[in-house]
Amino acid sequence: RIRDYRLRLADHKRLAVQAFRRLNYVVDAAGDSYNDTGMLGEADSGFLFRPPLNVAREFPHFPVFTDYDDLLEAFGAERPAAREPRRAAG
Repeated sequence: RIRDYRLRLADHKRLAVQAFRRLNYVVDAAGDSYNDTGMLGEADSGFLFRPPLNVAREFPHFPVFTDYDDLLEAFGAERPAAREPRRAAG
């Protein structure tokens, strides 16, 4: 039994993707369930890997992979190496 547990950072996966994107990285992400959907939506490309059927149905905009080699191929798809630097407003 776990007591006095406090999540230190809510939605940490999505925030990590945002941080990488601010550094002009192109981010691909894969996850398998509800707790990953924020991260997948924030990424340049988000994929579900072997999700429960209800998750795949609820998030049809994320491609679903059940084979690891197919997922790796999707990660290796050609895309720009980096983003254009963002300019500060003002």
